[in-house]
Amino acid sequence: MQTSHNFDPEAFLQPFEGREHLLEEYLDSLPPAGLTVTRPVASAESFKNHLEICPSVERRVLVTGMVEAWEMASDDGHEQLLAALRANGGSNGNHTELPAECLALHLLSTDRDVFESALSLDEMRKCEALELFKPQSPVQLVGDLAAAKNHFRSEMAARCGEKYGSQRILMRQFGESDILSVGFYFERPPKARRTLSGSVSEPHLARDEARPLQFDALIFEPGTGILSIRSSWGRLTEHIRRAFATAFLAEPDAYEWPGASRILQLSEFFTEEDELLDTDGSPPVITDLEYAPTHDDLEARYKITGTNVLAIVRRDGNITAVHDSRIRRLVLKMALEGSARRRRVQLTAPNKVNFKRGAGADQIIGQLRDWHVLQAPAHTAITA
Repeated sequence: MQTSHNFDPEAFLQPFEGREHLLEEYLDSLPPAGLTVTRPVASAESFKNHLEICPSVERRVLVTGMVEAWEMASDDGHEQLLAALRANGGSNGNHTELPAECLALHLLSTDRDVFESALSLDEMRKCEALELFKPQSPVQLVGDLAAAKNHFRSEMAARCGEKYGSQRILMRQFGESDILSVGFYFERPPKARRTLSGSVSEPHLARDEARPLQFDALIFEPGTGILSIRSSWGRLTEHIRRAFATAFLAEPDAYEWPGASRILQLSEFFTEEDELLDTDGSPPVITDLEYAPTHDDLEARYKITGTNVLAIVRRDGNITAVHDSRIRRLVLKMALEGSARRRRVQLTAPNKVNFKRGAGADQIIGQLRDWHVLQAPAHTAITA
């Protein structure tokens, strides 16, 4: 991920050679006070040179937006920018021909809402952990999703205000496919830090307090009713689940039943035959396994680690014993489309899926479903 710590003005501005009108567009979006940059911009090189010699206050103003655009300067970022354009009713048009840096700065300058939608889509892509839940009976989305979104926001604002002292919630709803995805930012408890204030010659200590932002998300599959929640604060998961069911399904207790979290059937990996195949046609590669030998004795734990745990279990003749055991956790390397190497995925019973950032939650969940490791409800959810 590109960050302010590794921002490279020269690398960022290189794609703007011949596209200086986009830099002009960016300058037009900034408050003019204090800007001394020559207009019109003669070249991307001259703009870079100005950044090197201009006063620090002006440089900070000029660079702030560029750093934001720099965060999206990647192939994945480019995809999210185009997706945000489509989701907001725009046309990709000639935008597909613009490099990611240019497209990001253009949207930042002309349509901040689309740019922020792209940032949220990128946050969704970087999900690292999901908790999955299934309903006890068929569920259906309410007809008015806009009203449901507002209802959900008010539910979460009340909870965050009660727990963290801030009711400010920024929500993003995504729906390019038949999957409903909702991401939202909220403010965590404030953190105080010491800073330096005053002039360069006479600095003094000061106290700065800010509320860090947290991004959480949920994914709902209308076809199965399965709800996936990404929350880095576990204590919020229960409230997110109930708030979603209340606002979007009009059934507050849809996921409040004992079997809601019993959704991962990890024993499906351990069968006598190579029934499960990865996207590259080979069996899954399991590198870590933790299980209790029987369902009655949950204190005992067996652990197996290796480059191919499945092969080790078969070699030792333990495939049936492991299949019938209570599997707690396993780690596998999955082959995913668009990735040159296998991605690490950890499955923890009964309902947790952890993976590296950017691994692709949709692909992982889809593959688990194809393997029948992800146990969808016995019924089919209602789809209007």
